[in-house]
Amino acid sequence: MCTTSGRSCGTAEVIFQKMNEVLQKNAITWGNCVTGFDPEDLSVDVGYWFRGSTNRKGYLSVTTWKCYRSHVSVRWLSLESCVNRILQRYEPLTSYFKSLDEKQPRFKRLVDAFSNPLTEVYLLFYQATLPAFSTLNLLLQRERSSIFLLHEEMTKFVRKLCARFLKPAALQCRELDDIHYKDPASQLPGEKLNVGFTTRATLNRLLDAGDITPQQVQRFQQAAQAFLVRAVEYALDKLPLREALLKHSKFVDVQQRIECSVEDALYFVDRFAELLPYQGPQEHDQITEEFLEYQLMDIPMPQDPANFDIEGFWGNMSSMKNRLAVSNASNDTIPRSVEYLVRETYNWFSVSPKRREAYKAI
Repeated sequence: MCTTSGRSCGTAEVIFQKMNEVLQKNAITWGNCVTGFDPEDLSVDVGYWFRGSTNRKGYLSVTTWKCYRSHVSVRWLSLESCVNRILQRYEPLTSYFKSLDEKQPRFKRLVDAFSNPLTEVYLLFYQATLPAFSTLNLLLQRERSSIFLLHEEMTKFVRKLCARFLKPAALQCRELDDIHYKDPASQLPGEKLNVGFTTRATLNRLLDAGDITPQQVQRFQQAAQAFLVRAVEYALDKLPLREALLKHSKFVDVQQRIECSVEDALYFVDRFAELLPYQGPQEHDQITEEFLEYQLMDIPMPQDPANFDIEGFWGNMSSMKNRLAVSNASNDTIPRSVEYLVRETYNWFSVSPKRREAYKAI
């Protein structure tokens, strides 16, 4: 779709003409390419409309106003809450904007949006789809250690998106790289897309009532499918799904240790040889024995396994290992009286940060 050359080759008019020629040649309407709906734009417009006037704020409850004014494009996780809040007040908001006659461009955009029956359908689609993104975002943002969860959760995220528009056979027993998600033969027909139960019910209700046409239904389904395809494409391109470190770090999670093998631990020995100088055959054998012991350990779990303190567990394991090393060395090289002195001195300083600081100053 080259825009040729010359002084006017980069102007908006020439670019539009060339794009229009290609669309006409392939019998593609502009309506199939542009949905005209952006949930971020709508959320921002609603928020700023009520923010700009004390009288308008009075129309909303305090709780609703807080949600409306919170969304900005650089703030994660706010879009889902704004979409939910608009849907909760959708009928009153529709009535409100249709009942007034204002001249501001923002108001006209809002009137057009709430006058379009498909606006509710698009919002319902995003309400059904955004939780998958929010769940992964929350995992990536949390302060607790989660590296051992990332690969599995990222894989689940991509598969969830794929399951919304692909046939089950296209997903069965396949690695993510082997999924032909852009192949039309692998994709579900528009009426079978998983756009959310409420979304589909609302779409059918509007169609049966004559509020929307079959062409508008088809346009929505094409837009929803395009959104999901682009989301999967972006995820596969940006997420570190091929990073071996994430795949092998699963053994750190005690709940997944049975599913792992000693190769996962040896991967770190090979990759970080300077930090983990255990390259000899005997040391590898020892790692294998200790890994088996770790897998067979009886580790008490809290009522909610999600609250298990991974960092505390491995901190205790490291402390036990250090004490065992001191004890074994004492048995081999020093008398019992000196062993007692070493053990008790270590215990005295190890239980208190203040004592450790005092020890460093000696």
